[in-house]
Amino acid sequence: MTVTRRSLLLFCAVLTSHGQNLRVDPAAARHAISRDIYGVNEYGDEAGFGGFPFTVRRWGGDNSVSYNWKLDSNNTAANWFFETFPVGKGGEEEGTSFDRWTDRNRQHGVRSVATVPIIGWTTNTTAPKQCSYSVAKYGTQQQTDVWAPDCGNGMRPDGKTEVRNDPRDVYDEVGPDFAQEWVAHIVERFGSAENGGVWLWELDNEPTWWHAVHRDIHPDKAGFEEVLERNIRWAEAIKAADPSAKVGGPTPPGWESYFYSARDLYAGWSTAPDYRFWNNPSDCRANSPGGECVGFVPWYLDRMREYEERNGLRLLDYLDIHAYVGPDNLPGQHDPERPEFDDLRLRSTRTFWDPDYMPPRADMAGMDRKWGTGNPQVIRRMRAWIDEHYPGTKLAITEYNWGALEHITGALAQADLFGSFGREGVDLATMWGAPKPDQPGSFAWRIFLDYDGEGNGFGETSVEAATEDADRLSVFAAERSDGALTILILNKTRDEIESGLEVAEAGDAVAEVWQYSDADLTQIVRRDDLAFAAGALTARWPAWSMTMLVIRRDVPPPVDPGETPDYWVWRSER
Repeated sequence: MTVTRRSLLLFCAVLTSHGQNLRVDPAAARHAISRDIYGVNEYGDEAGFGGFPFTVRRWGGDNSVSYNWKLDSNNTAANWFFETFPVGKGGEEEGTSFDRWTDRNRQHGVRSVATVPIIGWTTNTTAPKQCSYSVAKYGTQQQTDVWAPDCGNGMRPDGKTEVRNDPRDVYDEVGPDFAQEWVAHIVERFGSAENGGVWLWELDNEPTWWHAVHRDIHPDKAGFEEVLERNIRWAEAIKAADPSAKVGGPTPPGWESYFYSARDLYAGWSTAPDYRFWNNPSDCRANSPGGECVGFVPWYLDRMREYEERNGLRLLDYLDIHAYVGPDNLPGQHDPERPEFDDLRLRSTRTFWDPDYMPPRADMAGMDRKWGTGNPQVIRRMRAWIDEHYPGTKLAITEYNWGALEHITGALAQADLFGSFGREGVDLATMWGAPKPDQPGSFAWRIFLDYDGEGNGFGETSVEAATEDADRLSVFAAERSDGALTILILNKTRDEIESGLEVAEAGDAVAEVWQYSDADLTQIVRRDDLAFAAGALTARWPAWSMTMLVIRRDVPPPVDPGETPDYWVWRSER
């Protein structure tokens, strides 16, 4: 990254009240920030490295649900005519595409998170264009692949009736032993999880949608008991093959699936078979701990805790969720004709933590009206569920996306999420649909992991940072292992904002200033230093900008080993 100095857009003075004030206290609200929150999802083998820094790479998504690790093939499911394809072309010595993916992660010091299929079927061929719904075998269908006309979409011409197929056309039935062999293979080839192999294995991908996305092998809607039973059996197999490996589950896709099973969602509001106390919410509030109806995630945590109590073995290390919880109408791309979406994108990140914020989303509002569950505050809700139902479990968000990564507002939203994940105590996060290295979104990773091109980033210990209006200015602060205090200020508006900033016990410190803004979307720019007077200054933050202040201190503070997570060192040469 090329770093330049430019004329100062900020100015410092004694603290006054201009617009809003920001406050940082390095002695308050201290806790470790997991380095694993700066992750990405990526299925491919070669892409991603060298463009921008990240710390974790997840192998997952719909294509992973039927992956055959021996044949290196998968099925595209409902995403593309249920066709089986070979994934990689390497020989036995080079290994499968997954082997090469794992090896590259190891070479670059990146943790590997991989999805273990638990649906019970795996592809049985490497021949391309073999499909679950052959027109020759099952008759005329609503749509066919223009490049493979024998492959249909599994729907009759009326578009309403599903074709019932024989899964054995392109799949073999498998059990937990198939996954156990896979984990054992990875341990033999790359080492155990604690020695650099695959660090965390996820228990499949979004079972809520199995009956839709993977209806060729799981046409029935999954319920609480089935998902739990499969999670337990496959987790036992993983732990048997690599006791040091971490396991995450059950990967519900979003808000409604935190509470309801697929059987519930399609049964109708009055006849849901799985959601406890569904038909009598007053009885639910009277009999459930804390007066809350028992939804899927807390129920699942209870069962996993009971397993450990009976067997003396923790199977679940991470409560693993997907967080497609953004506003209903938020477009994935920046829309220059609809500026209100820019504001909504930047405001709605509060969905993850703010107890006073309800995003414009029908399922959330409906949930709140029906059961009185309150606003989403997804991270805080999951943390509360963990504390109540299975203490000691960590929290992973392995799919989420707030969109517009090609625009500065998407970069700001992503930076706001990173700051919130660290402050709120998320242990692992991998964003779905990583930005291209030249897109503004990639600078959210850079500002946290490598703002100066020399591997320096945000601190590892979160400290208290407060703002009067998070919709205008967000502020996050941390202490770094070298003793530096880092403060990230995000201006989420179209206008320059002047604000006061007070840092407890900063005295007359001087801060380095590193800035990314709409004025130059190609680089993080080194600005002139800012000087504090008695721990305070007033500054102007440019429109749509992220500004990192770095206050260096001569002596690193003592580190409490009990508060320091097991970080992997990010290698700047990547």
